Amino acid sequence: MRANVKDSHIETRRALQRDRLTALSRENRLVKLWYTGSDAVVQGLGLCYDRDYTDSGVRDVAVAKPSNTNNLTFAGIVAQAYTATTGGQWVYVYEPGAMCDVLVSQSVSIGGVGTCIAGGSDAGKIGPLGFMGRGTVQMTEAGSSGDLVAAYLSGGSESGLIETLTAVDGGTVAAMVGGFTLVTGSTLVAGNSTDTLADATLFDLRKGFKTTASLGSTYGHVVTITNCLESDDYTPIGSFELHSSGDRVFLRWRDDAWMIEHHTDAILNN
Repeated sequence: MRANVKDSHIETRRALQRDRLTALSRENRLVKLWYTGSDAVVQGLGLCYDRDYTDSGVRDVAVAKPSNTNNLTFAGIVAQAYTATTGGQWVYVYEPGAMCDVLVSQSVSIGGVGTCIAGGSDAGKIGPLGFMGRGTVQMTEAGSSGDLVAAYLSGGSESGLIETLTAVDGGTVAAMVGGFTLVTGSTLVAGNSTDTLADATLFDLRKGFKTTASLGSTYGHVVTITNCLESDDYTPIGSFELHSSGDRVFLRWRDDAWMIEHHTDAILNN
């Protein structure tokens, strides 16, 4: 009889513990997702849904490190560190709307805002501010590059994340569709660095370009756009050029064309 009572108490405590964990998970927006890589995953890293994952059994919950192909499907921030596992593994991820620790790529201050990086060696870390939305966070404490910093994960529409491209002297480089692209490099001497901005498929998608280094006055980073209008809604724009540090262009997709909402010092070509 006593054993049955003891067992009953144990089961009750276990049930209460499960209820508390469930409530905590809901409060912190904690979800279990399938990481498709075989490498280790560090705490505080951002991940994106991998909609092209071939295993249909876990495709809806498959995630990967941010890149220029999955930057419009931000999933959240890894809750803890995981060792390398061949073939992938389950990981816990904080969804947008949660408060959690994020891994930063630069010094940050309380109240500062940053955006998850797509591609490169810092993929998944929080970098400079791009657009607001999923993938952008606000810090609730200060920290330095490589630190885990407490932050609030923004919700809403996709920010598109942020990436850094190096201008190619006389060559071509491709920016991701949507999100914010920082263009760096040095003085171009062989010719323009070129890119073509593809039409978007999501209404109201935002796209930004900004140079963080001088590329020279003779040649620059030239982005060709098939369908684009000036902010007056009827003047067609065929391309724009970025030359000096701080040149920038902000665009938004309006169903059948990109619309330039704002530009600073960039050269617009009809």
